[in-house]
Amino acid sequence: MKLSIEQLRVYEAFENKTAECPLCLIQNEYERQLIEVILGEMVMDSEFYTKLGNEFLFCRRHFEKLNQTYDKLGLALILDKIIDIEINNVEKSAQSINKDSLIRKIFKPHNNIRYDNNQECFICNKIYTNIIDNIGILIHLWIREKDFKTLYKTCKGFCKNHYLLILSYCNHHNTYETGINEFIEVTKEIQNKSLKELQKEIQWFIKKFDYLNADAPWGTSKDAVQRALKKIVGYKEEP
Repeated sequence: MKLSIEQLRVYEAFENKTAECPLCLIQNEYERQLIEVILGEMVMDSEFYTKLGNEFLFCRRHFEKLNQTYDKLGLALILDKIIDIEINNVEKSAQSINKDSLIRKIFKPHNNIRYDNNQECFICNKIYTNIIDNIGILIHLWIREKDFKTLYKTCKGFCKNHYLLILSYCNHHNTYETGINEFIEVTKEIQNKSLKELQKEIQWFIKKFDYLNADAPWGTSKDAVQRALKKIVGYKEEP
């Protein structure tokens, strides 16, 4: 069967034998591309620009990611729109006569949520939708592509977040696809095996700080701490 671009992207992520979570690789690349598109094409789109600051914004982390790019013009256009909205809010609030009512309005929860809650972040929401789509693709490949099924069994599992998302996805779709129960069992086995192997590496890393083991080889434990963090919290490029 000829694979689509989206299916090939999933295939290639699972071909990376060093990845603690193939879905994190897909997510990071999607995030990078999305930020590039936002600062280039989207910021010039009238529909996007109209909704910016009103229907969605960006979380602190993604504002920082936007600021890390070379395209400061795109970010400046975004900030100009947001500052314009804030000026309007300040001017409206200045017209309020009731001081106590004004203070409550300024500090009521929803005025803070849009800045810090990922649910209101345009990029976070897009990433979530994309990763759910990719989970659907990998399950489709598992069921219909024997080669991918073999490849999947050789992966190192997933970060905690994506592992739980996979199980949640399967629980909501187990009546629509035959083979999902087998997929769930294999995924659990892979995850369990990966965590146990990683724990052994972490434990050897700890033992290496005992002077009795100073001359013993590190084996695969030298970067175990970094890999364990990726397994627990996922690949999140700084900031």
